[in-house]
Amino acid sequence: MTKTIEWISVLGLVGCGQVAAHLDAGNGSGSGSDGPPSSGQPMLAVSPMTHEFGPVALSATSAAATFTFTNTGDGPATGCSAPAKAGTNPDDFTIAADGCGTSDLAAGGSCTVMVTAHPSLKGIRTMTLSRTCTTGGTAMTTDNAVVVNRPMYIFITQASYNGNLGGIAGADGLCQLAGTSGSLTAPLNKTWKALLSKGTGGTINAKERFVWTGPMLDLTGKTVTQDPSTWPWVNAGEGSIIGVNQNGGGPGNSYVWSGSTINGLSKGATQDCNGWTSDTQSYSGWSGETSTFPNNTWFDSFGTLCADMFYGLYCVSQ
Repeated sequence: MTKTIEWISVLGLVGCGQVAAHLDAGNGSGSGSDGPPSSGQPMLAVSPMTHEFGPVALSATSAAATFTFTNTGDGPATGCSAPAKAGTNPDDFTIAADGCGTSDLAAGGSCTVMVTAHPSLKGIRTMTLSRTCTTGGTAMTTDNAVVVNRPMYIFITQASYNGNLGGIAGADGLCQLAGTSGSLTAPLNKTWKALLSKGTGGTINAKERFVWTGPMLDLTGKTVTQDPSTWPWVNAGEGSIIGVNQNGGGPGNSYVWSGSTINGLSKGATQDCNGWTSDTQSYSGWSGETSTFPNNTWFDSFGTLCADMFYGLYCVSQ
């Protein structure tokens, strides 16, 4: 019997996803002013305002993220409470090291707090971190901006194209149009870009075109890979199928343009249909096969003439 390991992304927020934390530097709520502090007045702030831990396995513990509380005013911050967790899922985060406690902060002084994420359930988990001083106010991260396991999504376009995609920007536009109009993708309200490389006119690598948070999910909700920043992608064992189009059906054809190696790198200037601007038989483009995931050929299979119109695009949310 095979044991399936479930992964989740943790998103942690301080104040009010590798785990990601998003924090907004809080103004001292006790100062009564949005402007610079007056002479002798403290003002507490926190940095960063947000943080994303990236993908973390279910019940595993992330590396620690450091948050710094600073008195940006010109008077001492006194009557301070210990840093506190709040937000949607505070129990999925731990203050691993507290260098602040209830100590006062002199003008210009700072202290640090280290936070780890340990998701208990699959999916996004978030938190807020704050500290309050009677004189100096409250500093808080952006609401629920400390995050772990923020998922990304992948689909294949229902339409097929020849090698003239209008360049990388044109391919992104095709993905965005499909994503915003698809019955499964439109409700996600995401920005969509093509998982595509080129070598002509300067190298662009597919793996470098995204901020990878993970896990990567297909449109059936199954995990494609827990950590999409690591190439080649490793299947999570959930039977995910990336060959699902924006409306939930299969691809129009069984192939996609990629211009890429299985490591997400450009295949070179001879395999990108002249930077994805040509639909003639003078140029070739590299492609993948949608039905073979997690085998390498899902993204890195064979070259073909750019005049052929049998190829979709892999579109990934950002």
